[in-house]
Amino acid sequence: MNLRPFYESGKLIIRDFNPNDISPGEFAQVVQGIVSSEKSRVVVIDSFTGYLNSLPNRDKAVRDIQSLLKYLARAGVLTMLIVAQHGLLGQNVAIDVDVSFLGDTVLLLRISEHDGRLRRNITVVKKRHGPHDLDVHELFIQSSGITVVPYNPLPEA
Repeated sequence: MNLRPFYESGKLIIRDFNPNDISPGEFAQVVQGIVSSEKSRVVVIDSFTGYLNSLPNRDKAVRDIQSLLKYLARAGVLTMLIVAQHGLLGQNVAIDVDVSFLGDTVLLLRISEHDGRLRRNITVVKKRHGPHDLDVHELFIQSSGITVVPYNPLPEA
């Protein structure tokens, strides 16, 4: 997806922060300021893992982010935290920080291997409100768009 036109028109705001130069409280103030002045509806924080790992007082940072997320939820803003996993394939994949208590919904995006082919998978592992589907689905990302289909462990011939 070509995001440049959205960025150039002001519909997409991208801010790059060095966690060594800004405190969690200052970060929250910047996000709140943008949301209120620009009437933003979506906030994506990437990479949340790197951000937390760079801070000296990680517990306080998590509390500050929790307050920010509450503010954004009350403002009707969809917030996505991108959390990195260590490892790519197999059972030894680990996550540095548990953020499941911060969000209403947790999506797990993984890559698996089947018969020499990498496959992208998506699963809802937590949904705070309402019923949800625990099935694994396959995620196809193509230039024409994104498609999610039920996972079929047997690739089509």
